[in-house]
Order: sequence, then structure tokens, then C-alpha cells
Amino acid sequence: MKHKGSFDSLYYRTESRLVILRSMMADKNEYLKEILPSTGLLFQQEFQSFILSKPKLIPLKSVTLQKLETMQQEAEKKAKEQMSKT
Repeated sequence: MKHKGSFDSLYYRTESRLVILRSMMADKNEYLKEILPSTGLLFQQEFQSFILSKPKLIPLKSVTLQKLETMQQEAEKKAKEQMSKT
């Protein structure tokens, strides 16, 4: 089967992505020849892969832990003040 060279791009599917091939023909009168195997199997293999993303920075201490520490320090100060008064 022959296709006239007026096609600017050919579309075909590989690895679940649409790949665009731009023809680099200087002369638009050239023909593109389609080549298909006469024997064998045509198949497509899909597999899951990891997606790399930016690392997320998390604080070393949570907000609630910081609040608890400040409350504990305030309670210790109050206890020391009461001990020094008596």
C-alpha cells in the first residue's frame, strides 16, 4: 500500500503513548511505503512504572509536640516558682 508524501506526520501508538513522526521529505511527490511483517505476532506490552516527584520536606517535630513541650516548660516554671515561694 502506498501513501502519497503529502502527509506531514504519521501517527502510531507505541508503549501507550502517541508518537508523532514528522516526515523529512523535501519533495512532496515521494511515496511512503508501508512495511508490515508477513509472519510473526504484533503485540504491545504495558507495565507500571514509578513516577519520580520532588521530595517533600517534613518538620522534625510536629506542631502538637512543640505545643506540648512549651506547655510542659511553662508548668515546670510555675512549679519552681511555687516551690521557691514556700
